[in-house]
Amino acid sequence: MKSKFSTFLITWGLFLSFFVGNLIWEGILEDPFTLGTAIALTFAAAFYSGIVLLLFGIPVSILSD
Repeated sequence: MKSKFSTFLITWGLFLSFFVGNLIWEGILEDPFTLGTAIALTFAAAFYSGIVLLLFGIPVSILSD
């Protein structure tokens, strides 16, 4: 179970790094007025992706073993 949780954290971290990288690439973080919006989007993505990964990823991974 410990390896499953560490895999979850790695996947979640990679998703968030790509999400924030996309915000930077699109230029959203360059404008200081939209920095709050970018932070709010990052927190929303972290929250919802974490829920999805927990609800679907961990049970599928446990059943595949």
